[in-house]
Amino acid sequence: QCVGALLSPSTGIVDSHGLMLSLLADAEEHGAVLALNSPVIGGELLKNGNTIVRTPELDLECNEFVNAAGLTAPSLARLFESLPSRLIPSACYAKGN
Repeated sequence: QCVGALLSPSTGIVDSHGLMLSLLADAEEHGAVLALNSPVIGGELLKNGNTIVRTPELDLECNEFVNAAGLTAPSLARLFESLPSRLIPSACYAKGN
Protein backbone atom coordinates (compact mmCIF):
# COMPACT_ATOMS: atom_id res chain seq x y z
CA GLN A 1 0.00 0.00 0.00
CA CYS A 2 1.52 3.30 -1.09
CA VAL A 3 1.47 6.07 1.50
CA GLY A 4 3.38 8.70 -0.46
CA ALA A 5 4.96 9.50 -3.79
CA LEU A 6 7.07 12.05 -5.63
CA LEU A 7 5.72 14.17 -8.45
CA SER A 8 7.96 15.92 -10.93
CA PRO A 9 5.45 17.11 -13.54
CA SER A 10 7.73 19.12 -15.78
CA THR A 11 10.80 16.92 -16.26
CA GLY A 12 10.41 13.67 -14.36
CA ILE A 13 13.93 14.23 -13.04
CA VAL A 14 14.62 14.10 -9.29
CA ASP A 15 17.87 14.96 -7.50
CA SER A 16 18.16 11.40 -6.18
CA HIS A 17 21.31 12.05 -4.15
CA GLY A 18 19.77 15.03 -2.36
CA LEU A 19 16.54 13.10 -1.81
CA MET A 20 18.38 10.12 -0.31
CA LEU A 21 20.42 12.35 2.03
CA SER A 22 17.23 14.02 3.22
CA LEU A 23 15.45 10.70 3.70
CA LEU A 24 18.46 9.30 5.56
CA ALA A 25 18.55 12.25 7.96
CA ASP A 26 14.83 11.89 8.68
CA ALA A 27 15.13 8.13 9.14
CA GLU A 28 18.13 8.39 11.48
CA GLU A 29 16.21 10.90 13.61
CA HIS A 30 13.63 8.14 14.11
CA GLY A 31 16.10 5.36 14.96
CA ALA A 32 16.87 3.86 11.56
CA VAL A 33 20.34 2.62 10.67
CA LEU A 34 21.85 2.64 7.18
CA ALA A 35 23.50 -0.68 6.23
CA LEU A 36 25.97 -0.06 3.40
CA ASN A 37 27.54 -2.82 1.28
CA SER A 38 24.69 -5.18 2.14
CA PRO A 39 23.34 -6.47 -1.17
CA VAL A 40 19.71 -7.56 -1.08
CA ILE A 41 19.37 -11.07 -2.47
CA GLY A 42 15.68 -11.56 -1.75
CA GLY A 43 12.82 -10.79 0.54
CA GLU A 44 9.33 -11.61 1.62
CA LEU A 45 6.19 -9.71 2.55
CA LEU A 46 4.78 -11.01 5.82
CA LYS A 47 1.11 -11.26 6.74
CA ASN A 48 1.66 -8.84 9.65
CA GLY A 49 2.67 -6.12 7.17
CA ASN A 50 6.39 -6.33 7.84
CA THR A 51 9.03 -7.18 5.25
CA ILE A 52 11.89 -9.64 5.48
CA VAL A 53 14.97 -8.39 3.60
CA ARG A 54 17.56 -11.06 2.85
CA THR A 55 21.27 -10.31 2.52
CA PRO A 56 24.12 -12.83 2.19
CA GLU A 57 24.90 -12.41 5.90
CA LEU A 58 21.47 -12.17 7.54
CA ASP A 59 17.75 -11.62 7.25
CA LEU A 60 16.30 -8.36 8.53
CA GLU A 61 12.68 -7.79 9.47
CA CYS A 62 11.42 -4.26 9.05
CA ASN A 63 8.09 -2.49 9.15
CA GLU A 64 9.13 -0.06 6.39
CA PHE A 65 11.22 -0.89 3.33
CA VAL A 66 12.16 1.68 0.69
CA ASN A 67 13.21 0.35 -2.68
CA ALA A 68 15.59 3.09 -3.77
CA ALA A 69 17.47 1.02 -6.34
CA GLY A 70 17.03 3.52 -9.14
CA LEU A 71 16.97 1.93 -12.58
CA THR A 72 17.22 -1.52 -11.00
CA ALA A 73 14.22 -1.00 -8.66
CA PRO A 74 11.91 -3.24 -10.74
CA SER A 75 14.54 -6.03 -10.72
CA LEU A 76 14.93 -5.71 -6.95
CA ALA A 77 11.16 -5.78 -6.44
CA ARG A 78 10.93 -9.07 -8.39
CA LEU A 79 13.21 -10.69 -5.77
CA PHE A 80 10.52 -10.32 -3.08
CA GLU A 81 8.37 -13.41 -2.60
CA SER A 82 4.64 -12.78 -2.28
CA LEU A 83 4.87 -9.35 -3.94
CA PRO A 84 2.22 -9.45 -6.68
CA SER A 85 3.78 -8.88 -10.09
CA ARG A 86 1.00 -6.39 -10.93
CA LEU A 87 2.52 -4.07 -8.30
CA ILE A 88 5.97 -4.09 -9.92
CA PRO A 89 6.34 -1.35 -12.53
CA SER A 90 8.20 -1.85 -15.78
CA ALA A 91 11.52 -0.10 -16.17
CA CYS A 92 11.22 2.98 -18.41
CA TYR A 93 14.53 4.32 -19.59
CA ALA A 94 14.88 7.84 -20.90
CA LYS A 95 17.79 9.95 -22.03
CA GLY A 96 18.07 13.24 -20.21
CA ASN A 97 20.37 16.12 -21.11
